[in-house]
Amino acid sequence: MNTLNQVSEIKNVRELAQLFNTEQISKCIDDQIETQSNSCEIFEDNIKALNTLARAGVIRQLLDKGVSLPEATRELGRRMRNEIFNM
Repeated sequence: MNTLNQVSEIKNVRELAQLFNTEQISKCIDDQIETQSNSCEIFEDNIKALNTLARAGVIRQLLDKGVSLPEATRELGRRMRNEIFNM
């Protein structure tokens, strides 16, 4: 994946986290699993949509705890790296 696509994905995840609350994102994840579509209007293949929604959910949860958007984004990156390197 090229850098431009990565920036675009991060931007989309951040926007979702700001547009929808935790419950709405959770419902979109459930709907995506059950019907391969969602009301958050993520029109990607099933796995990519679930990944995008899950990332937005993590950022939203951190925002709800009072973490700033930039710090929530960095924390998501840290968590993802930890999972990759701990596999």
